[in-house]
Amino acid sequence: MAEIYGELPGWRGLVILANMSNAKKDNMPLRGLGEGLRKIRKRKGMSQETLALDAGLSRAYVGKLEASMVNASVLTLWKICRVLGVKLSELFASGKL
Repeated sequence: MAEIYGELPGWRGLVILANMSNAKKDNMPLRGLGEGLRKIRKRKGMSQETLALDAGLSRAYVGKLEASMVNASVLTLWKICRVLGVKLSELFASGKL
């Protein structure tokens, strides 16, 4: 739920900011995915670079996924699962939700 914090000088109308506690709760699936991806990748003895190359992604993107900084598409998750040899549910089950 958004909270209204008041007016800022020079702005017309009210400024509405998201309640941070809700934002953190909304990010829970991303954190679970990132943690799960990192655990499985390391358990398989694979580097971020190898995973990225085999899945057709950049190493930086894989790093951002593991850090829960980006939201992956279904196609991207499918590619990662194919390379790791796991089901999608295993990525989430290995992290904290």
